[in-house]
Amino acid sequence: MKIALPLKNHAKKLLSVLLLAALLVSLMVAPVSAANVSAAEAISTLETLGLVEGDGDGFSPERSATRAEAVVMLLRLLGLESAAESAALKSPFTDGGWADRYLAYAYQNGLVRGASATWFNSSGSITASEYLTMALRALDYTEGTDFTFTGCVAFAEEIGLTHAEYSGSETLLREDLALISYTALTLKPKGSSRRLIEQLYLDGVVTADALASTRLASAVNTAKTAYTSSEIYELCSSATLYIEGYESADDLEAGKRSGRASAFLISADGVAIMTWHELEDCRYARATTTDGKTYDVANVLYYDPLRDVAVVRLSMTDTEGETVRRFPWLEVGSAEALSNGDEIHILASPLGLIDSISSGLVSNRSRVVDDPAYPCIQITAPASSGSSGGAVVNAYGEVVGILFASYANGQNVNLAVPIDCIDGVDLQAEGTPLTEIYDENMAAKATATLQAEETDFTIHIGDEIAVLVESNYPGQPVVQYAVEDREVVSCLWGSYETKQSVWLYITGLNIGESDVEICFSEDSGNTETVLTLHVRVLP
Repeated sequence: MKIALPLKNHAKKLLSVLLLAALLVSLMVAPVSAANVSAAEAISTLETLGLVEGDGDGFSPERSATRAEAVVMLLRLLGLESAAESAALKSPFTDGGWADRYLAYAYQNGLVRGASATWFNSSGSITASEYLTMALRALDYTEGTDFTFTGCVAFAEEIGLTHAEYSGSETLLREDLALISYTALTLKPKGSSRRLIEQLYLDGVVTADALASTRLASAVNTAKTAYTSSEIYELCSSATLYIEGYESADDLEAGKRSGRASAFLISADGVAIMTWHELEDCRYARATTTDGKTYDVANVLYYDPLRDVAVVRLSMTDTEGETVRRFPWLEVGSAEALSNGDEIHILASPLGLIDSISSGLVSNRSRVVDDPAYPCIQITAPASSGSSGGAVVNAYGEVVGILFASYANGQNVNLAVPIDCIDGVDLQAEGTPLTEIYDENMAAKATATLQAEETDFTIHIGDEIAVLVESNYPGQPVVQYAVEDREVVSCLWGSYETKQSVWLYITGLNIGESDVEICFSEDSGNTETVLTLHVRVLP
């Protein structure tokens, strides 16, 4: 985490670097979002609402789902199970078995088709495309008009039914059926002004008491109610990450980390946000989720050293070789909607304490610290080293900022980058491997230079001059000065003009001449680059 340190007499960088990682339950603010729902919560919610049942051995979420089971789940989702049981329709399929009346009802109402005219393949596995097609029909979308079978995955993503976690051909598990079904509840059927869950409530399929214990409760209470801190934690914690960075492959192999930090996911396919200073000196980085699994930070989609933000993509396969189909993720809001005094929460891993939350207020929604082009959000929520990259979340569970800095000599004077800075970033891009980004960054640092408009000065005793020291360093550098003769002149760093230019004040003390040499610190820029200012002091 960047911390603003008391100014030393020889070096200048308003915010110097430390590293940081990662949170939110119940009443849902309209519109409902299924973005950060785990499979376990989706199943629990559907069971509470009476929309799913087990198979004799519990729900068995990791078992492959059959086509017949998918049909029954779909009918329950639509509140049509009782209608199917009482309709006494005849199925055209000879392999219906226990599910025959459900297949008959779904077939007669245009929700499903068979593998052939007389064979449904009831006990066969179901693919993502097949169940998504069923779900889209249930939401009143018409195959051939609104979507095609081959294009159902793309259409499902377009309307928010899925979030890039399925390709279409893969076999679904029972937990996948639950996740898709849960998300369908949060959507409005085509042409409807109500979400599916609202309609089920109005139709008496689900009760207010059942809804009240779930985050879908806004179906019966649509007032925009802020979450409590504990609800924020339960809702968002699973989408937060603890980050460890490594300078080399040997360090990675030995588990010798160079720093620790925080981050958070914003998409189901592993796109995450962190601060750039967490990554700039790392060839490798790994992210640990709150369930203890670790994933490589594979690619970088976007980074801005001046804004101190990086958008990365995690591998979908963890370090143990297990592949995840979707990550939980946080809803991205807008810092523009913040007001001074608003309640916010930080979800991070301070001092490596994974899965922590702190709360506070927005002190100033647009605080200029070192460059007017890069205003920050000043907040009071406590933060410690290791929290950099943590999610700053508003009272409605939306990410509004990325924690990146704190004043060491202040009390809960912390700074966040507005989340709006990632607007326009292509989150579908594959990105560039982190190792390549590291090499590019190191090359840019190695050729960075320092310059000033003038380098030769004549002043009188007691006079003070201001010199603007500028750099083409890829980011905000740490620069330092050395005075050849301190009896002749003294120096003091002033304020930043921009993130790459800072004022140096030189005062004449006694008659004589002295050089002032300015260079990058050892870990910042080309240490062989020296900007020499020659100063003559007259009586």
